Amino acid sequence: TGSPVSHTQAVTVIANSGALADAASTALMAAGPERWPAVARALGIQEVLRIDSIGNIQVSASLHARLRLTPETLSHHSIQIVTL
Repeated sequence: TGSPVSHTQAVTVIANSGALADAASTALMAAGPERWPAVARALGIQEVLRIDSIGNIQVSASLHARLRLTPETLSHHSIQIVTL
């Protein structure tokens, strides 16, 4: 439709190349809350962080292991760890 998505505020992807990370983050942003894990698997992406429209955080297990979340973040946001 050309309209911006309303279900996702942000997606961060760590990949071996900037071009892949950029393309994957766009695809995962468009995929939405139910489909992004399958899209990440199809693209071979293992490290993803997604923030939904109300600030809840979904993060892949491999990226979660690398994160150091502040107590403030943990107290204000729901964190869901997703296995890819």
